[in-house]
Amino acid sequence: MESYKKMTALLASEFDRYIMEHPSVGKKIPRNALIVFRVDGEPGFNRWSERLALKHREDNQPVVYVKVKGFQTASSLKEVLLEKAAV
Repeated sequence: MESYKKMTALLASEFDRYIMEHPSVGKKIPRNALIVFRVDGEPGFNRWSERLALKHREDNQPVVYVKVKGFQTASSLKEVLLEKAAV
């Protein structure tokens, strides 16, 4: 379960960045919507994510499923420099 929590944190962070880069997608999400992440090839995570999210759903709260095909392997870091620490 700890790995599922970490995956959820990563998905939330990356989805937030995605929405910032694609505001038209964000406009399709109803106000106060409950976001449920679903990842291709991760049935255990998907069941856990949906069960936990729906457990905390408010009455009449809209639900939006965010389906993710996977993660890109490329880093988003740019021009990383390493400096040796003075000891």
